[in-house]
Amino acid sequence: MTKTLWDLQAGEQGRVKGFRSVLEDAYRVRLMELGFHPGEDVVCTLVTGMGAPRLYRVHHAVYSLDDQVATQIEMESEDA
Repeated sequence: MTKTLWDLQAGEQGRVKGFRSVLEDAYRVRLMELGFHPGEDVVCTLVTGMGAPRLYRVHHAVYSLDDQVATQIEMESEDA
């Protein structure tokens, strides 16, 4: 099973591999505008639990994504 952005734990870093095909084009475009594009490193900065949105740092900005969006972003390990 492919790891998703939602699977990252606080302090963990990964690299965006791509997007699942079920993600709407509008979301895909917006996420890439924010910096979530293939090859980009992302760090999970906060996991609050109970399904609440998580915080992710990409470049020098931090974004809050919920599970419905973050589970559509496929990740790869940094050493892949």
